[in-house]
Amino acid sequence: MNAWEPWIGRVTTTSAWLDPGQANRMSATLDRDPRFTAGDALPPAWHWLYFHDIVRGSDLGVDGHPRLGVTMPPVPLARRL
Repeated sequence: MNAWEPWIGRVTTTSAWLDPGQANRMSATLDRDPRFTAGDALPPAWHWLYFHDIVRGSDLGVDGHPRLGVTMPPVPLARRL
């Protein structure tokens, strides 16, 4: 069996309620008024504040991301971002 076969077709689905407080914290960090309420649209790319993999600390790599083989296949490449 090919080492990649267990990863082919693998899907992860997550759902969550997006707390406007998280967007308000980013607004304050960027020196903007924190005015987000439930249902407000987020600025482009702000969705990245919310969708993080839930990973145990022991499964993190030295870069703080999930180590290879946890949420991504163990590709033999030095960089993944």
